[in-house]
Amino acid sequence: MNRRFYRLKKNDAALVGPVIDAKEEINRIVNELNMHLMHRLGSNEPNRRATYRLETEIVEYLKRVYYFAKANCKGAEGYNKRQ
Repeated sequence: MNRRFYRLKKNDAALVGPVIDAKEEINRIVNELNMHLMHRLGSNEPNRRATYRLETEIVEYLKRVYYFAKANCKGAEGYNKRQ
């Protein structure tokens, strides 16, 4: 784990770039998960509302983890936008 933080601090493109570039893929996965959860909400399961609420919270927490990782990568020493 310490090596990863060292590489992040040194702006290792092999580590930083893929995290920053994953935004579209993360958004696609989140949209698919949300559609799946909405379909499950219409099922006949007895605890579907509580389950939906819990699962949507988990999705939001995972999105926050990604955005936190992305912000850390952008804050890496020597990071410059590649646009």
